Formats: sequence, C-alpha cells, structure tokens
Amino acid sequence: MSWGYKILLTYVVFIVFILGMVYVAMQQTNEMQDSNYYAQELKYQSVIDGKENLQALKEDVRISNEGGNVVIRFPQVAVTAVEEGSIEFLCPSDQSKDLTVPMQADDSGVQQISGKSVKPGYYNVRISWLNDTTSYYSEQFFTVQ
Repeated sequence: MSWGYKILLTYVVFIVFILGMVYVAMQQTNEMQDSNYYAQELKYQSVIDGKENLQALKEDVRISNEGGNVVIRFPQVAVTAVEEGSIEFLCPSDQSKDLTVPMQADDSGVQQISGKSVKPGYYNVRISWLNDTTSYYSEQFFTVQ
C-alpha cells in the first residue's frame, strides 16, 4: 500500500470517528436536576442554616430500604413540632423519576414511603423541614431498590 492510500485511510478513519462522536453526543439528554435552579440559588442561605442546625444535633437523617419501602429516620428532637416539610427524590439520570412527598414523620421520627411510589434507581434525596421555627436540611445520595 502506498503512502497516498495510507493518508486517505487516516482521513476516512478520522471522519468516521468524528461522526461517531457526534452521534453519541446527540443521544445525550441535557436536563437540569432542578427546573427552578436560579430561584433556589437565591434562597441558599436557608439551606446553609438548615444544615448547621442539623449538625448541631449530632444526629443525622438515616434512609434505608426495608421491606420494599423507603424508611426515613429523623432525629427525634427535630420532629417534635413539625410545621412544614418536604422530601424530594431527584434522579440525576432520569427527570421523570423525580418525586416530592410531604414530610409526615410519626411520633418516633420515622416516615415510610411506599416502594410503589418511588421507582428503583439512584437518587439525590433532599429533605427540608421546619420544626418549631427552626429549619433543618439534609441532602444525601441513596439507591432505591
């Protein structure tokens, strides 16, 4: 094979590679994790305060898979008089799996969420609540099975 054919072959392989990369790039989705990202950025100080309040308790929110349900255990002193709260399951790979449920912990600080309402996958779980005028915030990654 002469050097002219080798140069031509190199160009053809390069063009096929670039076209393959363009095809792969076109298959990717470009969705943000939060649709109202900029509005949430403006009120981020409340998130910082909530994290500090939770750290001051020396106890964290624990999430687990139990019996087909997602069980969330809150520090009991932080759920004595809950005024409002929400639990967000945000799936980084598929926005259609996202779920927001109201926080409704029982007297022992446990909330169960049915496994039927949360699809299996990897989630960023954000929990924020207001307990007797003190805000709390927890954010952790969790795999629902």
